[in-house]
Amino acid sequence: MPDSTMDLITHEIGRMVVQYLLPPDLHILEERVNSEAIQTLDAIRATLDDEDLEDFYCLDQIVEIMNNAGLITSRHDFG
Repeated sequence: MPDSTMDLITHEIGRMVVQYLLPPDLHILEERVNSEAIQTLDAIRATLDDEDLEDFYCLDQIVEIMNNAGLITSRHDFG
């Protein structure tokens, strides 16, 4: 099974657990998640628009932004 399929399955299971365990007024959490997602995308866009960054450092910065948002990837792990 591809990793992306497992990620989507895990996400859906998490969504189902949240629906089961939490009260129906999840709009506060939804707003927070949406806000954090928008901030992450804005930071990535700002990095891509920064023409002073060389490609390697641009990618490195995007990976750091994603990691800080909890979106961990090993694709760019040179350490």
